[in-house]
Amino acid sequence: MKLTTKIVLGLFISIFLLSFVAIIGFSFLDRGKYDNRFVNTFLSISQENIIAVEIEPYQTIKIDKIQTQDKVNVHPTGTIQLKPINNQEETNKLFLPEELLQFTDIVSLNDTLIIRLKINEIREKYKNTLIEGFNFFVHTNTVDVLCNINGIKVDVSNITTDKIHIKTTGHIEIDSCQVNLIELYDISDSRSFLFKNSKIKELNIDFDQMGSWKIENCEIEVLNLTGSKRHNVSLTPSEAKIMNWIPKNEDAQLTVTLRGDTARIEVP
Repeated sequence: MKLTTKIVLGLFISIFLLSFVAIIGFSFLDRGKYDNRFVNTFLSISQENIIAVEIEPYQTIKIDKIQTQDKVNVHPTGTIQLKPINNQEETNKLFLPEELLQFTDIVSLNDTLIIRLKINEIREKYKNTLIEGFNFFVHTNTVDVLCNINGIKVDVSNITTDKIHIKTTGHIEIDSCQVNLIELYDISDSRSFLFKNSKIKELNIDFDQMGSWKIENCEIEVLNLTGSKRHNVSLTPSEAKIMNWIPKNEDAQLTVTLRGDTARIEVP
């Protein structure tokens, strides 16, 4: 092997070894800082002390935010939980973490309970963008919810009522309810909802206004489906006795997958 070749080969090997050592050393030196930055990205409002706030009688719950500066970037996450009224002490009250109260504006307008998050104050206090723990608890027999915050999930459980009306771009879960009519609106393609352990007389689903959805162990008398594109639905025949497909245009298609037991299909 020529001397020049040996020199060039030696240089390549030296550069490789130095680069390898530098990468390993950097990873060990900076690992602690990297982990801390990742963990500190997520903050949570304390849930230790849940308090009750007196509110006026209402029919509709609206969740919104107050933001006086356009460039404030805060993404609150949490849940509004709706459960039945068990005793008089739960009537006309909103329950929430005590720490959250200072960042919440609660007002009544006509028959609407308005819950607004103070985005600027939240950002000023926590110096962060991703904050968990925005949880609200309501005892009611009327479910009419309008939520304008993506990170707030709507959770309805154990309620018997005539109608459930929810308009949101966040997640929805309906568990162990008995209801005559359910209507959902404006659900983003990136969101989802879940029905489980519930008895529903009529469920209206517009595929154009929602993302993924799932039905588990439910009894549905009539399932009304509509949309303007190609859509898919998978369920057992026991989950929906009657399924109506109402296409919005000539290009709309529905593919139905039936699981489990036998079924009877009637085409008008």
